[in-house]
Amino acid sequence: MVLEVEVDDTVAAYILMDRIREANANRKERRHNIKLEALHQEDERF
Repeated sequence: MVLEVEVDDTVAAYILMDRIREANANRKERRHNIKLEALHQEDERF
């Protein structure tokens, strides 16, 4: 189901920027770098 609503340009720009910020945050969350020196062999992430 698709629902279309006509909004003002400023609202559309805000929604677009919010979606871009959310996509960037999701990408950043996937890139977690851990230094190997910080891990121990007993650590489950090792």
